Amino acid sequence: MFSSRIKSPRLAQHCRRVGSSLEAGLEIRRVMQQEVERAQARERASMQQIQQSIAGGSSVSEAYAAVDGFLPPLVKGMVQVGEMSGRLDEAFLRMADHYERQISLRRTFLAGIAWPMIQLVAALAVIGFLIWVMGALGDSLTGLDDKPVDFLGLGLRGNRGLLIYVSVVAGIAIGGVLLFKAATASAAAFRPLQRMLMALPVIGTSIRSLALSRLAWTLAVTTNTSMDAAKCITLAIRNAQNVVYAGTIEPITAIIQQGRPMAEALRSTGEYPSEFVDALEVGEDTGQLSEAMERMSRHYEDQAKAALAALAVFSGFAVWGLVAAFIVFVIIRLALWYVNQIYSVLDGI
Repeated sequence: MFSSRIKSPRLAQHCRRVGSSLEAGLEIRRVMQQEVERAQARERASMQQIQQSIAGGSSVSEAYAAVDGFLPPLVKGMVQVGEMSGRLDEAFLRMADHYERQISLRRTFLAGIAWPMIQLVAALAVIGFLIWVMGALGDSLTGLDDKPVDFLGLGLRGNRGLLIYVSVVAGIAIGGVLLFKAATASAAAFRPLQRMLMALPVIGTSIRSLALSRLAWTLAVTTNTSMDAAKCITLAIRNAQNVVYAGTIEPITAIIQQGRPMAEALRSTGEYPSEFVDALEVGEDTGQLSEAMERMSRHYEDQAKAALAALAVFSGFAVWGLVAAFIVFVIIRLALWYVNQIYSVLDGI
């Protein structure tokens, strides 16, 4: 939950440097020694472990897989695929593109919700100020029934009420962050969260598209090698890092081992989009499976990017809606208090 996993910007830089160096023909041991020298203090121990493992004769995928908690599972899977296919440089460059795009989308998302979040904080601050004011004015602020005024109807007034209010709001915020970190800290805990998120309209489309993009790229790479079809599809699905697709590995490999096409195996599960399966089938029939999967990978990347952009807009409107709800709540409470005061006057006549 509080692991020392490498940050996305640093990971993107690492993948870009390693991929470019390997593409230029540099030897992996030299490349990793350079990475150790460039590593920041908190990264150096893990980078040294990778470098020493490779220098000791371990494969690159074994060296990366042996570092616990430092690298995300996607990196380990992509390195394995790249090494087995003889396209390790392309795997690293692909990961660099992925994490750079992820950083860009995150910045776009945060920029989209920044102003609504400021408004939300301002609305919460106004409510806190009203709570404090009602206590600060004390007995001088009473209704016609001589009872202390409680505009909000929360039973909170003054310093004590403000402290309770701030504690509850802070507790909800911190609890949400900790719950998310706990849910994403391990694969077992993340599975139910990912399954739940995939059921949501915009978020689900983004998660599914990114998974299919990784799956398609892995097939594009592995099907160009001597690797058998069952192993290709197993690596591809694992590399997709998706809980729904991971559950289809056994039935798919069972069908493929009977000599049936991959497209038929994927279609039998009912979990994969028809356009993806159709492209896979065309690629198998024409003998251009690698090219077809490369095109589908780019297609799903673009689809995921559009979905995440839409998510940023949707989130901004959602926060605005929450701000509006706070404002409406305060207005209604003030209006009800005013109406009650009028009825109190009328009852006394």
